[in-house]
Amino acid sequence: MTLIRPHVTLFHRHLKNPILTALMWPYPAHTVFNAGATLLPDGTTLLLCRVED
Repeated sequence: MTLIRPHVTLFHRHLKNPILTALMWPYPAHTVFNAGATLLPDGTTLLLCRVED
């Protein structure tokens, strides 16, 4: 018998993804990978991304 455990959603995809694009970057970039975001204690949103130039 296999037990099926309900999973908790750890991440939520933003409806307006991608939040950052290569066209928004201050230098020529091929791709921007939006890796994650978090809210800081002061309410500021911090975005983590990886850029392929």
